[in-house]
Amino acid sequence: MRVLVAGLLLAALGAAPRAAAEDFSSTRREFDRYRRSESWQERAQGYDLLAAWDGAEAVDEILKALASESHAAVVRHGIRTLAGFGTDEASRALGDAVRKTRGDPQLHALLALEHHRGPGATDALAEALASKDSAVVAQAAIALGAKQARSAIPDLLALLAHKEWQVRAAAARGLRLMAGPVPGPAPPGKTPEPFLPAWLAPDQVAPGLIAALEQSDGADRRDLVAALERLSGKALGYDPPAWRAWLAATPDDRIPRKPRPVPHFFGIPIYGQRVVVVLVNNVQLDKPHPYSPERLKEVCEVPGARAVTWIKIRTLKQFVQEHVARFLADFADAGGKVEIITTGPRIASAFGKLRAAAASRKVMTDLIEGLPLAAANDTYGALVAALDVSGSKDSVAWLKGPDEVLYVSCAPPWLAEVTDPDEAGWGIGLKARRRLVPVHTVGVGPHPGPMMQHMSEWSGGVYLTLER
Repeated sequence: MRVLVAGLLLAALGAAPRAAAEDFSSTRREFDRYRRSESWQERAQGYDLLAAWDGAEAVDEILKALASESHAAVVRHGIRTLAGFGTDEASRALGDAVRKTRGDPQLHALLALEHHRGPGATDALAEALASKDSAVVAQAAIALGAKQARSAIPDLLALLAHKEWQVRAAAARGLRLMAGPVPGPAPPGKTPEPFLPAWLAPDQVAPGLIAALEQSDGADRRDLVAALERLSGKALGYDPPAWRAWLAATPDDRIPRKPRPVPHFFGIPIYGQRVVVVLVNNVQLDKPHPYSPERLKEVCEVPGARAVTWIKIRTLKQFVQEHVARFLADFADAGGKVEIITTGPRIASAFGKLRAAAASRKVMTDLIEGLPLAAANDTYGALVAALDVSGSKDSVAWLKGPDEVLYVSCAPPWLAEVTDPDEAGWGIGLKARRRLVPVHTVGVGPHPGPMMQHMSEWSGGVYLTLER
């Protein structure tokens, strides 16, 4: 009798894996049918079929599919599906992808692990910090911070002295993410959540961030300031002496404040030295601006400097021209390189390359004052041109390309090869994220907010709406 029972149990245990394998084969066949669809929405929907499997086979299938997917919104959906997996088996498979693959599969695994719940694969991410590929190091640093892998703090602090600004920026971003999201107000009768995790001591992390901020003159200053502000809860900005005073426990009202000047783009501080400005020149700019006199004065303020001239502004075009001209003048004084690109009817550039802004004042002034308006708006093409201004290869762009891209718009993509806002938003966001280039987007008047937010969110930039 015992032999019979044991035999039945073994048969049942042996049947379960076979049944699971057969079921997954069926799911894979169904997924393949979705992958062949001409509709990107249906291709994205196909990943939902694999979401419930949460194991190594599903991870491998998704990474293989994403490697041949051209639509960025589908890629984003696939990465989100991977990030939703929670089993140890799926974590190990993602870690193996980080260790053993290169190119898109490795990047997709790194981005999935950034949003992956639980501590899985932190060992693979820690190993990636020793990679010879700086882009891999940067993505791993961000993912470790997002996963709050406290054991990685010493490594991230060491990376703040890295020779490449992208890695320094990623290390600072990882340290900011290590603190977690800022807690909201506590419900009535509940104890407020701590501002920082108990294991994260500002006096152990802040000195390295302040030292890096004192040494830097590049785009990584944005992430360094953001990390310090998250650790401290103070908005001291780009002011290293003020941060030193805070670290020394100086009372807030006695901290000397003298922020170092930087150019501003519609109020966004710009820290880069190689900047591309992408201007919408759509006919929508001819519309009257939507602001009351009080609001117009407010949105023409420039932090730490005189305001943009607002008294004669009547249209969105004049509003954009005044702000952009002011930024370019201040940026020229700061000694950086710049390129200016317009979005339609054909993509046009001022110089065809990054050029010293100080030597280009007249060309920039003439372009802004004579900005021609058109119906077409090739958002995607113009932003690709901006990111590729020094070369389309990621390795070349990493070394010589822009360190910040600034985009102002009042219209969705129109009369262009790519007009799908999801494809444009996620596509530019992913391309910029590969290179650690923040894309700052400013919407004036009615504008495609979700598209512009996607670009900034995925690239690490700022999205600012001035619609009203």
